[in-house]
Amino acid sequence: MANKSSKITKYNRGIQINAGFIIFFFVFVYIIVFVISYLFKDHISIYEVTTAQIADNNTFTGIIMRDEITVNTQAAGYVTYYVSNNSLVAVNDGLFSINEGNKENQEIVQNDKITIRDNDYLNIRRKIDSFSQDLNNSNFSNVYDFKADLYSMIFEAKSGATSTNMKDLISQMEEKGIAITKSQFSALVSNVIDNYNGISQNDISNESFNTEKFEYNRLNSGDLLEKNAPAIRLVKNDSWKIAIQLDTKQVEKLKDLSKVTVVLRKYDIKTNATLEVIEKKGEHFAILTLNKYIANYIDDRFIDIELLLNSVSGLKIPNTAITSKDFYLVPMEFITIGGHSSKEGITKIVYSENGEKDYVFVNTSIYFVDDKNNAYIDSNLVEAGTVINIPGTDERYTLSSKAPLKGVYIVNQGYFDFRRIEVLHDNDEYSIVSDATKYGLRVYDQIVSDASTADDEAVIY
Repeated sequence: MANKSSKITKYNRGIQINAGFIIFFFVFVYIIVFVISYLFKDHISIYEVTTAQIADNNTFTGIIMRDEITVNTQAAGYVTYYVSNNSLVAVNDGLFSINEGNKENQEIVQNDKITIRDNDYLNIRRKIDSFSQDLNNSNFSNVYDFKADLYSMIFEAKSGATSTNMKDLISQMEEKGIAITKSQFSALVSNVIDNYNGISQNDISNESFNTEKFEYNRLNSGDLLEKNAPAIRLVKNDSWKIAIQLDTKQVEKLKDLSKVTVVLRKYDIKTNATLEVIEKKGEHFAILTLNKYIANYIDDRFIDIELLLNSVSGLKIPNTAITSKDFYLVPMEFITIGGHSSKEGITKIVYSENGEKDYVFVNTSIYFVDDKNNAYIDSNLVEAGTVINIPGTDERYTLSSKAPLKGVYIVNQGYFDFRRIEVLHDNDEYSIVSDATKYGLRVYDQIVSDASTADDEAVIY
């Protein structure tokens, strides 16, 4: 068999295009471009508008001033009190006595067996329950006040059990030759003595608020007192004052007020007070005058209070979202309805190359109408110097005057849209704006958190 030779000729098929590869390539490039664009673009932080209430942080530590006097001892010795702390006394009621030799005057009420009446027992129990509920480890000094209160209550109960009334007890003291110091007028009694006793607004200065110089002493029966030492404090009436320090900003807020609502923080008492702002040697103070609750603070000199000022409700927005923008001022009579919709806008006069006049309607939102009946329209829509017309008349107006509006940018529709705001109140971080502003914000609007990142010409998504 003869060998057959074969000749194979290769066919040039050209470049083969794989459609799947091309699609993958373009998708890959798109993803890379998108990622790079995302990494280098300015990111817009969005804040959802909510309703809220905001108020100034007006908390102060004040100094209490009362119509008070201290009654001093006539001799050195051991003191015995015949009235309990924070009680009322009438004219000639016995206050205290001093025994120069020993504690014999106290032993008169100690020799008998103590019999506590049901009412006394109930009062003591209430005092213990109140102390337990208010106990705070950060203010351990209250324990000593509690101890002194119990001592006074037990002494009072003991006195009642031994004598028909306090006058009988005082008579026994006087029969033994013990001098009883009596009240010269009706008053509220305190056996807490401090180095601010009798302080008035004439004495107030910034140095007065330095608590390191404050000295406080609560006296009890059995204490040894020196001659002419303060033994008891009498408050003549229910009117009292609180002095607080003011900075320049607080002076501006308070200077035109004559009354204010105050929260007395210790017992969370809310009440009204008259207010007077005073200046002394460049230092500013507010003097609050109250006519109730003096008994609750009879032993206190410094008091924590809060002034309820500028508490308002509205829409809460961050201060960083607030900016301003310039708008054209257009008399409202030049705002018309036109085009192929029922939307508001202006009609501008344009001229063709051959000088023919024409009228073009430009739809524009109204952002505000001022008290001169001028509408505020977006200055980006038309150029300065544009002449507008009232259709059907020869009335013309040239756009030139601008005025700023304070507002924020909403992004509800995926683009930046300025909205005017009316700030009702603000603090360092947030503002409360009106929810009734025409052409303004509404609850749940999406706004730009940082107004510096907003761009009128940009589309977000």
